[in-house]
Amino acid sequence: MGVAYIKPNAVDASYSLKIPGYGTCRYWSKKIACLPKEALSRKHSVYYDLENPREPITVYDAGNWLDDAPQFEELPFRNAGEGAANHVKAKNALLKPQIETVKQMKAAAQCGYPALPNVTELGKLPPSINEVTIAGTRRPGEGKPANSGFPLTEDDEKELAELERMQQEKRRKANPALYEHIGK
Repeated sequence: MGVAYIKPNAVDASYSLKIPGYGTCRYWSKKIACLPKEALSRKHSVYYDLENPREPITVYDAGNWLDDAPQFEELPFRNAGEGAANHVKAKNALLKPQIETVKQMKAAAQCGYPALPNVTELGKLPPSINEVTIAGTRRPGEGKPANSGFPLTEDDEKELAELERMQQEKRRKANPALYEHIGK
């Protein structure tokens, strides 16, 4: 028999043992789990079978027998490579139809935009912004837009100028710090 001096797990009062050749094994007992925290905070003497980790362990606290704790979780470590390979194969078999469906959806979703004019070859770019010219009917310096509804009279223009001056004055009074660098 092997012996180890370990504390039980603080959460579930289980014992984890690393047994050479078998890996980590966990043991648990309801009787030990119901002990007061004072008893669970100390190290216990744990006796286990070196050749058969499936056998229950015997737990002592300072020479007092507490209980036999059976193995409740065997952590698999043998043939782990085969198990992982089988898992990946099953996962890929499940995902393969979904991936194919997504590929078909992407292929079917063609862009509905019309082709650019004068761009027939793949890779030929449209002209740069500097080569584009904009033609307009208005000349620089003209103050009035070409599409005004009716011509303004001199009185209308004076009235608009006065309204604009009054608005500017209101803005200056509302926020003088903003306009202090501009002459009065």
